[in-house]
Amino acid sequence: MPKRKKPARPAQPSTSLPLADRWIVIVLCCALVLLTVVSYIPAYFAEFVNYDDQTYVFGNARVLSGLSIPNILWAFSDARSASNWHPLTWISHMLDVSLFGPRAEFHHAVNVGLHAANVVLLFLLLKRLTGTVLPSILVATMFAVHPLNVESVAWVAQRKTVLSTLFTILSIWSYARWTERSRMIDYAGCIGLYALSLMAKPTMVTLPLTLLLLDFWPLRRSPFQKELRSGWPSAVDLIRGWWHLLPDKIPLIVMAMATSLLTLYAQDNAIAQSSKYPFQERLANVVVSYVEYLRMMVWPVKLSVLYPLYGIDNHALKVAGCLMLLITVTAVCGWYGQRRRYLLVGWLWYLGTMIPMIGIVHIGAHAVADRYVYIPFWGLWIALAWMLYDSVKHSQNRWLTLSGLSIAGIIMAVGLGWMTFRRAEKWQDTVTLFSDAAANTERNWLAHRYLAEHYLVNEDYQRCEFHCRQSEQWDDEDGLFLTTHGRALHALGDTGRALPKLQRAIQLRPDLPMVHVNYGWVLLDTGRYFDAADQFAAASRLLTKVHPDAAWRTTLANWGVALAKSGRPQAGLEKFELALLREPDHPDLLRAAAEIELQMEQTTQAEQRIRKLLSANPQDVAAIELLARALAAAGKLPAAADTLQQLIRDIPTHFSARMQLVGILDQLDQGDAARSQLQEIIRQLSGNERPDAKRFLSGVYMRLAELDSKSDDATVVMHSYQRAIELWPDNVPANNNLAWLLSTHRDSAVRNPSRAIELVTQAQKLLDQPDAQLLSTLAAAYAASGQFDQAVATGQQALQLAEQAGNSQLQTSLGAQIRLYEQQQPYVEP
Repeated sequence: MPKRKKPARPAQPSTSLPLADRWIVIVLCCALVLLTVVSYIPAYFAEFVNYDDQTYVFGNARVLSGLSIPNILWAFSDARSASNWHPLTWISHMLDVSLFGPRAEFHHAVNVGLHAANVVLLFLLLKRLTGTVLPSILVATMFAVHPLNVESVAWVAQRKTVLSTLFTILSIWSYARWTERSRMIDYAGCIGLYALSLMAKPTMVTLPLTLLLLDFWPLRRSPFQKELRSGWPSAVDLIRGWWHLLPDKIPLIVMAMATSLLTLYAQDNAIAQSSKYPFQERLANVVVSYVEYLRMMVWPVKLSVLYPLYGIDNHALKVAGCLMLLITVTAVCGWYGQRRRYLLVGWLWYLGTMIPMIGIVHIGAHAVADRYVYIPFWGLWIALAWMLYDSVKHSQNRWLTLSGLSIAGIIMAVGLGWMTFRRAEKWQDTVTLFSDAAANTERNWLAHRYLAEHYLVNEDYQRCEFHCRQSEQWDDEDGLFLTTHGRALHALGDTGRALPKLQRAIQLRPDLPMVHVNYGWVLLDTGRYFDAADQFAAASRLLTKVHPDAAWRTTLANWGVALAKSGRPQAGLEKFELALLREPDHPDLLRAAAEIELQMEQTTQAEQRIRKLLSANPQDVAAIELLARALAAAGKLPAAADTLQQLIRDIPTHFSARMQLVGILDQLDQGDAARSQLQEIIRQLSGNERPDAKRFLSGVYMRLAELDSKSDDATVVMHSYQRAIELWPDNVPANNNLAWLLSTHRDSAVRNPSRAIELVTQAQKLLDQPDAQLLSTLAAAYAASGQFDQAVATGQQALQLAEQAGNSQLQTSLGAQIRLYEQQQPYVEP
């Protein structure tokens, strides 16, 4: 911008202050800092929350590796990781990690420190622009402790807001200096600081608009030096004046436009997802939101981290009323703005700076958000503060009016500070935050969704399933979230309800890798290995289009397990080797690869991998278990038993090690010792009502039944199977084994074919496709009840499935059984 001769301007407030006044300003700045720091005390003890904090800090490998040249280059080149291009924000988080590590309290403290700096800078900026202290300190105080700002400060992921605001204030300051002195260094500083602001967060693309407002007041640049003529302010005068000053803003406008385009590119997925909200609904929400923010400023109660877009019904009458209110306030501010310019500037500041966030281009599923008013509320507070200041100047008893307003201001500051303190307490952790959101808002399916995800990760499946149901009352079309519900139902043993959820998720979002991963995991856990492998293959294809990460590694690992369990161990091992190329020392991958090698009877290679694991971490319990398996597979049963017994002595509650020891003791013909281990597990888990504990205990009773089946006491075996089913009704193998016993036992007093048919039918309902083993048992039950035609038909259906699966052993036994059924004879176990 070339230096040009500027018209004369009214005398500006002097930037140099007498010594006494300087001390007053310093004391006021210290008071603002103290008020801010005290109001946000709870934030220093808060954890990270599972709402974008994982994206920005604790789940981001780049950030967790700290500040480095490659990471800085990544920060400037990446525009997709958080749907924003904000390299300065990434660098800020990396610097925090380098200085303090991934400790949440320090990250929160930096946010509060930046907010305190913004508060002081805003006060000093307003005092410099207007030459008045009282209204400036009032605006800064409101900014410091208003509860709606808590979200921007106490949320680590909103570092971008407080950081961007810091550079925005400095940019305005530099612009004001340029208008006073016409020095190019100040103009360049304004542009450079604005660039830093946009690189922290692209919110202030409206800065050129706000600078035009400041030109009108308080800068009063030419042609706004004279008061407007009496009556309604001439729109022509305003437009002509702003058009005259527009060239100063062209570099800033170009930067704002470029940033806006880059932001639209970065957030195209979020914008596309919001297309399910009709345009007229979004437009109505814009009108209502402007008024709702005004209500929240005056009465900041029942605040929430999430306000769902349809949490409140925006009916036509409500929208019309809000629109009339906005028009009326605009007209009043325009009318009185002829002499009280701060009214027009403050109101237009609020309306203008809200434009990027108000929802005209809607991103996400929220109606309003506390964080969006961090800068826009400045305009409203400025209008209010200078209006009160004018009332003091025109009061007949200034000291009395000033004293009354000062006392009211102190009470307001303390009250708002206390509300901010209490609001900051809600950001202690994920559960506190979203439980508060669910309690303070109606139909908040988003809050319930985040709670469900949190409980799923922490394996609290009962609470997870409850919040899934609450969320799906209002939105059941989210494919990824349906997989959360499906996984919770499966973990609770309700696989019959879980599978339809997962299948629906695939239909809704076949493009999401994690939908396939979650569905594949449940299929893997239910023994449908071929189908599971197909889902992991689909997920892998989708992930390779993005970039390999932890999800890609997990997918490969699960894919390898599914392939191995479906009879393709070599193909499964290849998937693990592929993952190990990227992470050769990853313990989970090494353990899983060793398991497949054990399946392939490559005991030497498996033992080598396990020894490598134990050399790095001798306390790796899973690796110790694997070592015992490898020793057992190599025929070293006593050594395997010793390894497990030592592990159990160290960890008496290690039940999987006890179960493994049971198998080895059984091989060593130490049946009594094996039963003793099972009885100890039953004793320790007795009375545990956790679904996963009951499911595990069901398997313990099944193993006990297998041990007891070597005796002639069928009653004991039946009792164990029955107990396994009581603990976990969806235990398909237990249902099948008990049904087989009731159908084929040589003692007619034991046989109960009707009960057997009932058990098999129930087990078949738990699967979404016919199973050869279950059909074989059902055929035996039909034959035992004299229904030989049905026995033959069912047996042939089972035989066909066994042939398709390549199960030669089952084919042979089914062939012999079907011949008996054709001869009107039941099958009896020898």
